[in-house]
Amino acid sequence: MKSFNRILAILLCILFTLPLGSCSASNQENELIDGDVSMLPLINNEILTIYDINNNVIGEIEHYGMIIQTEDSIVYTQLPDGSTDSIDEMAYYRYVLDTKENIKLGTVKNWSYQNSNKVYVNDRLYFFVATDVNDSQERTLKFCEVDFKSNTMREIFSDKGGFPYNAMALVGNHKIIYTKILENETRLMEYNVETEENTLLKSFAFDDDGLKGETIRQVSSDENTISLLVLAMQSEDQVALRIDRYDHDMNYITSIDVTSLSSDPNELRQGVGYFQVYHDYVYYENFSISRFLGRMEEDALKQVAETDYNFSLISSAFNNFDKTLFYQAYTKSNDIYCLDYADGTLKKTQFHAPDEERYSLVNAYTDQNNHLALVMSYRDPDTAEFLEPRLYYIKLSDLEFSA
Repeated sequence: MKSFNRILAILLCILFTLPLGSCSASNQENELIDGDVSMLPLINNEILTIYDINNNVIGEIEHYGMIIQTEDSIVYTQLPDGSTDSIDEMAYYRYVLDTKENIKLGTVKNWSYQNSNKVYVNDRLYFFVATDVNDSQERTLKFCEVDFKSNTMREIFSDKGGFPYNAMALVGNHKIIYTKILENETRLMEYNVETEENTLLKSFAFDDDGLKGETIRQVSSDENTISLLVLAMQSEDQVALRIDRYDHDMNYITSIDVTSLSSDPNELRQGVGYFQVYHDYVYYENFSISRFLGRMEEDALKQVAETDYNFSLISSAFNNFDKTLFYQAYTKSNDIYCLDYADGTLKKTQFHAPDEERYSLVNAYTDQNNHLALVMSYRDPDTAEFLEPRLYYIKLSDLEFSA
């Protein structure tokens, strides 16, 4: 069962990114978002029962929307009143898997959207939350921190009118790079988690009215490099994508044109949910239907696996440089993939609920300790019969992968 939150998030992503280059506020954006919301269905929390590999119940959370897996717990969001027709605030909780404690971390007023980008470092979790997305002038982007030692949540800084889909990535062990979208400009910023200082690293100019210039679509970092996915436009139909690579001190290394990711300019303009460059391997997933898993070889991309619009990255707040995990959503096969960077092999396995094979994977998360949190559900397309959603918390070693 695809949750209403995921559908709404995707729709908002498309509305923000489809017609725009740098994605700043515009009349068209306001017209698309400021519509009649009276027809939206009632928004409810969802009870998610947690199972182990043997189908034993090991916990339960009541959540709406976001889940983030950490070292020993799950961070999730919850509607304070259980259900509503309009979200006024969102509560954040931590569920500790060993003790089964639910700890409230904080609340965000006027909560509207949280994207998939997050970073875990030094017992802290960082992410962006957008408020008032239906009003581009009043919209605020908050940079938030969860401290797991004190079980508290705070806002570090906020930007009025900030773009909800800012990119972010961890560089080394104490720096977070992120994008800041302004009128006619995109800035690459660096936040030092130790000093709490922000530094401007680089900027790109974009003419919002003329749809011409360059902007950063996503960022990624591995042990040695920083990679920027740059959208370059001459017009609405003259669109190019490239990857600019730097070392950790932002010394330029090389660029590679990746416009071949799609022949459709509209697809190339789309916002990007996941972008990862580890050891010359590239994964790209936009808010529309484009997915690509491949490797940079000289000045070109070589595909290493066939992907469709149900293929997705298994989300993580950690940098796992030895491997990356993927899954196939909303299919009967429930395929899970592991790309091993040591030998470049892509291995596959499947996971099925032990007592009900109709369940399909709908979301998947991982941590740095080789644990997986797999969300599964089922809804019959003809009868609307549905099965209660489940979360399976398992070890990667419980699965048998084969090439």
